[in-house]
Amino acid sequence: MNRSESMRLLGISTFPKDIDEVKEAYRRQAKRFHPDSGGDDRSFTALTDAYHTLMNDRQIRTRKTVNRVTSVDVVKMGRLLIGGSMPQLRKFAAESLGQSGKRSAYAYLKYGLADSDESVRIASIRAVGRLHIRQSVGLLRSMFRTSSSTQEVELLHALLRIPGGIPSISDIIRLVQSREAKSLLAEYMKRK
Repeated sequence: MNRSESMRLLGISTFPKDIDEVKEAYRRQAKRFHPDSGGDDRSFTALTDAYHTLMNDRQIRTRKTVNRVTSVDVVKMGRLLIGGSMPQLRKFAAESLGQSGKRSAYAYLKYGLADSDESVRIASIRAVGRLHIRQSVGLLRSMFRTSSSTQEVELLHALLRIPGGIPSISDIIRLVQSREAKSLLAEYMKRK
């Protein structure tokens, strides 16, 4: 059974946003078509097949994961980023904030940019770039002076993602030190 036929049997008109929507539609239709409720076995079996088809659909399962990630509690993750005792927890918090889609996360991410652990700083840099936070450009540019080559590449990636993150190429060329970052910048300049 294909996806569109399964959606029709379950009474779903638009592509489901997540598996919870599929479950809800199945429960609603199962009450109607179940043999104990006056339905017949064939229609209930078809309904069950449609349910399993959509539950096994990778795109719908992926949407569930994405929707779960975007419902991040920014304040809780921010507090974990600032006060977490272990670098792994702080890194996780920075990554979660970056996936939240909420620019207000920058209030916490700027503390992650100054963290003592490099993995937390890199996760925070990636998060700032993913969220396209313009107000972070000055801080990101100032981090070039004390960054490792790995961190420098991540800084450059973040600045390239932020609109207006690189006001002029000559400014960035002066900041870039590592060979990896210079080659990344060269690739960027070729595309422009």
